[in-house]
Amino acid sequence: MLYPAGVTHTDYNRRILTKQVLVELESGHDAQPSRMLWRGGWSPAPAAEGYFIFVTTETGGALGLAEAVARAGGVNVAEPMLRSWPGNG
Repeated sequence: MLYPAGVTHTDYNRRILTKQVLVELESGHDAQPSRMLWRGGWSPAPAAEGYFIFVTTETGGALGLAEAVARAGGVNVAEPMLRSWPGNG
C-alpha cells in the first residue's frame, strides 16, 4: 500500500503497487537495451508510441525494476505503475 506523503491515509488516496513499470524511451532509442537488461515480460504500451510496459513476477519487484531500467541507456522515465484501491476509482 502506498499513500501520498503528508496526508491522512484514507481509502480514497490508497494506492497499490502493481508488478508493472511504465517506461518512456528517449527519442530515437528502441527497447533493446532495456529488454536485454530485463528478462521478464514487456510489451509496447497501448496507443503510446515510445512507451513500454515491463512486468516483474515478484511482489514489490516493480520498484527495483524501475530503478534498473532507469539506469539503462536511452530511458527518459521508468515509473512503477499504481492502481487505486478497489471501489475508489
